[in-house]
Amino acid sequence: MRIKRNPSKNHVNLHSKNYLGNQDMLRRINDAAALFFVPLEVAETYQKIVEQAKLLVNAAHGSVILWQNNELNRIYTSEPILNRVKPRKKGRTYEAFYKKKASIHYVQEKDEPHPTLRSLNIKTVVYIPLSYYGVKTGVINMLCPDHQTYTDEELDLLELFGTFASLAIRKAQSYSEARNLFENQKLYLSLASHELKTPLTALYTFVQLFEDNAKNLDNRSDKLFQRIKDETVRINVLVDEFLDPHNTELDTNGYKWKACNFKELVKRAIADFKTIFPAHDVIIRDNTKSQYLFVWGDENKLLQVINNLLNNAGKYSFSGSRITFLIDVSEDSLRCAIKDRGKGIPQSELKSVFSKFYRGKDQKKMGMGLGLYLVKKIIDAHSGTISVYSKIDSGTIFRISLPIYNHDGKTTGRRFNVRNQEPGPIPSNSSI
Repeated sequence: MRIKRNPSKNHVNLHSKNYLGNQDMLRRINDAAALFFVPLEVAETYQKIVEQAKLLVNAAHGSVILWQNNELNRIYTSEPILNRVKPRKKGRTYEAFYKKKASIHYVQEKDEPHPTLRSLNIKTVVYIPLSYYGVKTGVINMLCPDHQTYTDEELDLLELFGTFASLAIRKAQSYSEARNLFENQKLYLSLASHELKTPLTALYTFVQLFEDNAKNLDNRSDKLFQRIKDETVRINVLVDEFLDPHNTELDTNGYKWKACNFKELVKRAIADFKTIFPAHDVIIRDNTKSQYLFVWGDENKLLQVINNLLNNAGKYSFSGSRITFLIDVSEDSLRCAIKDRGKGIPQSELKSVFSKFYRGKDQKKMGMGLGLYLVKKIIDAHSGTISVYSKIDSGTIFRISLPIYNHDGKTTGRRFNVRNQEPGPIPSNSSI
């Protein structure tokens, strides 16, 4: 409802109180608009809008209320207690939203105001619609400690302020969306660099071995050439994946699903590991007593998981120390554990090890902190679980559980619970 200027002594008129004519009000709106269109975060934009609206209408508190999921929601408020107040669908906030008209309401005891408004000693509520190009986006609610009246011209100017504020919000949202897209692109390129590095390092090492033994080739040469060929194929596959635009969002559209012999992947990964970290002793403990153990997944992605975990164990444990790879089954799930005897991870950092760009506080080695983030993404895509247990100066254990692929062509869907409990001792009476 638009309320005309009421010059009675019981009301404080905007003109008489602040000596503002329409031109002065317009100047203030223009100054506010200049502040809005400086690049700001979305939350900063909400705050700036409320701050400027408070100056414009002499308000004590303000809120930005936006249309989301087919209803109006309070997105930001300068007074946290207002979060308890939900806009009523037949109330004045919705009325200002639908009509796209600024209005004011006098809070009177006979109206039985909301207890929150009573506790804040509010006398006037100003409703400023948010819209641009005819699109309704929300409402700014301003709470004033005294009675105020406005002319129709002043209410029109408040609607102009609402248009500027709405454009500022949309600009900030677009800026945030563009920045997130840019961050995803940067992450994608970082992952590409990270994942290409492992096969390239192995390939370079194989070439060095070949160069060093060119004069004394023996029956090992065929295996060496085959491994060079395998790693070259892996690089080609990775490059193809990285050129696929779907992979910029790290989705699973590009996964090549099939039955994979997990034990064969472990053997390949350990062979690569021994080439890069020849001083480390890798022990395989296989409790399954079977040559085959199938999971349904993308072979290259699962190989990336094993390579990343083994390489981490090699980088962060002492040269010459033992790394143990345990393979077992529980109920209908494959489970494996990779244990090193390195310096360990502080308890305070364990919850962050799978986070994007995580690198330990005392981390001095090179790296982007993306390896474990990628490992977690791949395991999640395979309906598996991964957990970590670590103790300073004793080492770290990563545990993985994956559904076993049955001979009938179905995954079991049952998984071993591998929360961050301390694992038991690894059996010593098993063989591969």
